[in-house]
Amino acid sequence: MSVPDFQSIMLPLMTELKDGEVRTIKQVTQSLAIAMQLTEADLNELLPSGQQSLFSNRVAASICGATFASPASPPPELCSQ
Repeated sequence: MSVPDFQSIMLPLMTELKDGEVRTIKQVTQSLAIAMQLTEADLNELLPSGQQSLFSNRVAASICGATFASPASPPPELCSQ
């Protein structure tokens, strides 16, 4: 499987977070990678900048997208980094 786009990560992300438990982004990323059956090659794929994994970037984008859709959205500066 290739690295899914951020829209494809949204439903598994919501499923992962529906219990309301607090998790780190790293914990969420690892859980999603397992749930989506990503390979080591998928997880090691980097953005063109070479500074971040593509999957981690897309999970972060999905988290920001999900929080902006929430009535209790964080300030935009939290997701603009």
